[in-house]
Amino acid sequence: MPGLWLHFVSASQLTSKIPLTVRKLCGEAAVFAEIQSNCDEPSLYGVTAGKAVVGTHLERKFVDRLRSKYAFSEGNSAGGIDIPDLGVDIKVTTSIRQRLYYVLRNI
Repeated sequence: MPGLWLHFVSASQLTSKIPLTVRKLCGEAAVFAEIQSNCDEPSLYGVTAGKAVVGTHLERKFVDRLRSKYAFSEGNSAGGIDIPDLGVDIKVTTSIRQRLYYVLRNI
């Protein structure tokens, strides 16, 4: 047909989200940690399963935040890596020693 032009775009061009990088991930983690430090989590009141439930809840909340802003492929529990593009597995800890271990493990 005269006057008909087709323009093919990749899937990444269809989204307005920017690619997630390690630098952006670290920045988002710092902001998220600050927000969560000053935020009540009523859905966790009375939880008796302990760290597993709290950790999973916060990990999902963090990934949801990332998903709303960035383009990245998500892993799954079976694969053991939350963000395979970056080789990052997200863990929620309370100990500075544990946090340092997880940071160094992914460098």
